[in-house]
Amino acid sequence: MADQNPISKFFNGTFSRNTMLTRLVPLILAVMLVTLFIAALMFPTAYDWRYLVISALLSTEDNPFWNAFPALGMTVGGVLMIGFLGYYQKRLGKICRGTAGVGTAFVLVAIIGLIGVGTVGQAGELIPEFHAILEDAGLEKLHEYLAALGFLGVVFAAIFYSCPVLKDRFQGAKQFNMRTFLAGLVPILVGVAGLALSSLFNALVDWPEAMGNPANPAIEDAGKYPAWISFAFWEWILFVGVVVYIVLLAVLVPESVIPFERRGREKKP
Repeated sequence: MADQNPISKFFNGTFSRNTMLTRLVPLILAVMLVTLFIAALMFPTAYDWRYLVISALLSTEDNPFWNAFPALGMTVGGVLMIGFLGYYQKRLGKICRGTAGVGTAFVLVAIIGLIGVGTVGQAGELIPEFHAILEDAGLEKLHEYLAALGFLGVVFAAIFYSCPVLKDRFQGAKQFNMRTFLAGLVPILVGVAGLALSSLFNALVDWPEAMGNPANPAIEDAGKYPAWISFAFWEWILFVGVVVYIVLLAVLVPESVIPFERRGREKKP
């Protein structure tokens, strides 16, 4: 049988672990992080990540000249993540097909959210007529919904992808390095917990009207409140956790995963 061409390998997830580690993951991170860095560097005011949400970098109002850069980065990064679908399903599915399949479905959700932020969400920012249509449909916050899909997709994928890893561990196979597994999972959980607890805190505290909105302050109010009550602070923590997870998941999953059934046959005399 003739070898598949690179495009087929990409969509089928049949490329090698070396390609994942040295080409695909670095390219995704470079495209997304470099464009975000450029947008933050060229932000009209000093961009303080502790108080300003990521979407401010994509906003035509807050960042009128450089908002297209992170939008492009999100779109290209989402398209490149399509290669994750077949790659992880083929490997983790050998141990636990059901939960791996659910995890892969959530990766698809993340991809849709990421591409949506850079395309549909950005169109709502740039095209007044489309923005009016979204407002009439009650979707004026579509950009935020798509961003939430991107984050939640990765978070739930991480949870369901944990099942094959833990099952393998409990069966005594030890095909996965648990330190790498925990190092990838914990930062995501810290970001989620921080977002949840800070949101709960702000919901319970009756802030004076003169203080504005400490959870999501205006640009001119950034720095007036403790960073830990800011939504942006924990959003960036979660974003870093997602980046760490993407890298360490690629490191964690070996080139060849041996199914339990085959391993059992190999042990028989």
